[in-house]
Amino acid sequence: SNLFDANPSITYCDCLMETLHSRFKEAIQTSKHVTEISYAYGNTHDFLFLLFNESLMIQYTLTPYKIFLASKSPRRQELLRTAGIDFTLLQIEVDESFPPELNSELVPEYLAEKKADAVPELKDDELLITADTVVVLNHELYNKPLTNNEALQMLMQLSGKTHTVITGVCIKSNKHKQIFSEQTEVTFYDISEAQALFYIENFHPFDKAGSYGIQDWIGVTSIRYINGCYFNVMGLPVSRLLRELSAF
Repeated sequence: SNLFDANPSITYCDCLMETLHSRFKEAIQTSKHVTEISYAYGNTHDFLFLLFNESLMIQYTLTPYKIFLASKSPRRQELLRTAGIDFTLLQIEVDESFPPELNSELVPEYLAEKKADAVPELKDDELLITADTVVVLNHELYNKPLTNNEALQMLMQLSGKTHTVITGVCIKSNKHKQIFSEQTEVTFYDISEAQALFYIENFHPFDKAGSYGIQDWIGVTSIRYINGCYFNVMGLPVSRLLRELSAF
């Protein structure tokens, strides 16, 4: 079956990504198999590659499971919705402690699995997703700050340096469990104390590992470059997750 008419014509300016995502979402909700979507916006095919990327996304998000996300993070929820994954939100309380001798790079996977194990029973058609994100600098873990002073100390220590953001993910059914993690290197420009205080007072990063959100003002103004998945820094390596779900 074809996604397009025989003579599709799409221009970059006339076809916004938001519109594209909306129309594909409507098609997914109507049928599991999109047979034909036609467009008439111009005389070029500049935007076709985005349409094909959307059709690939449909393949990855098709799953026989009813998906549950056990996470309080609004960013993870937003990323799953953006990826076209329908899910039910679960609220769980988990002690996020870990063995002190555990290698810092293994902590996110350990905590993601710990969160998944806090939901002991799943039906045959149910699948659970949990995740945990940490910031690592010189083998030291930077979790969520508890106070303004702790947040300031974290940002000052990250200033002008390259750190690693690691997100561990656990996918669990009643028969299988898949655990993986992704790493992204993030380098900050020098951050002044005044900049850090402004960010803390206005953006309250107390729910974010390392005391910052890459999508926030501090990320927009102070990140020099990243090496790896941007969304991993937000809290979920979405493209990797989609492929793991497809193979699960």
